[in-house]
Amino acid sequence: LMLVCFPSCQNCGVNSRLTPAMRRGPAGPRTLCNACGLMWANKGTLRSPLNAPKMTVQHPANLSKMVR
Repeated sequence: LMLVCFPSCQNCGVNSRLTPAMRRGPAGPRTLCNACGLMWANKGTLRSPLNAPKMTVQHPANLSKMVR
């Protein structure tokens, strides 16, 4: 079994597989999800993590259904 780790947004924690792009933030390139990165680029502030989508934990067997 090989475990693959995907980066997540440093602000809201969303997994990089669930966002269309990882964007530059105050900590450098590809550290914020699309939504947080756009807000950082346009307004110079980070959005509240309370506005982030709710994360659900899924069994690895269910992930193959999502990837298609």
